Amino acid sequence: MGGKRKRKNNTQQNAKSPKRARGQRTVHPKPTNQGKNPKEPEICHQPQSLFFQLPREIREMIYREIFIAPTTVHIAYVAGRKRTFRSFLCKLPEEQRIEKDPEKRNCPRYKIKHYNCSPRIKRNDRLQVASCPKPAEMQCTRALAFLRSCRKVYSEAIDMLYQENEFYIENPRTLLELPNYLPQSQLRLFRHLYLESPVYGDYSADDCLERWEEVVGALTRLDRLESLVVIIRPMFGLTWEREGLIKPLKNANLPVLDIASKTQVQMNPVGGLCPGLCPVHKSSSLVSNQG
Repeated sequence: MGGKRKRKNNTQQNAKSPKRARGQRTVHPKPTNQGKNPKEPEICHQPQSLFFQLPREIREMIYREIFIAPTTVHIAYVAGRKRTFRSFLCKLPEEQRIEKDPEKRNCPRYKIKHYNCSPRIKRNDRLQVASCPKPAEMQCTRALAFLRSCRKVYSEAIDMLYQENEFYIENPRTLLELPNYLPQSQLRLFRHLYLESPVYGDYSADDCLERWEEVVGALTRLDRLESLVVIIRPMFGLTWEREGLIKPLKNANLPVLDIASKTQVQMNPVGGLCPGLCPVHKSSSLVSNQG
């Protein structure tokens, strides 16, 4: 019924797919670089885009409105299936952000309360930062989506994103993971950072200080910081606890460093505070911690 199958001409078949000896590797012509790095795709100027027809000064103003946050940005390592890190805007009013006040952040009457700045879920009997945003959160400003829209926007705005914002890292694990996902060229763009240490004391893990030294080692990768506040968290505020957390910081030769101390468990001394211990409250009477 059907027509006969045509037999391929051996001459044409050999011309299309020449045979090679066993063990012989096929040699492909090398691409010509023409003076450009093949790993970095060329950025298209996009003259057809109305946005890029605007003067660079106008685009800079738009970038500043989008990428410069009105308050400190919290970064959290979540290790989710879709997201490795998440970022949140600080929810505390300015007067309660005691880490910005050189006097209040060393006063035992005040506590740092950034715990509620990020949504939490219960995982492994612990409340951890949620790795997936809720639908309502998805409707909020999505600056990073615009940053990833094209290479030209990325090249023009990435420096501003890191240099013009203040970042807060509550979990030291976040800073330890950052160099695994950001190149050194972006790590050195950070200018302003707040960092909390792990809680250290009698009940801490045996490798707590070793892990803290690794975090400080990652901190040295951010070698162009202009302001750095590290909030150490000794368990009971004892001298050996403070020294254990401060020593790696002193040995790191960081470009800038301001150390604040917030004791995890406040121990009320007999007779109250020693006069002059608190730079804000000069009296020796001690009241309950305030926010």
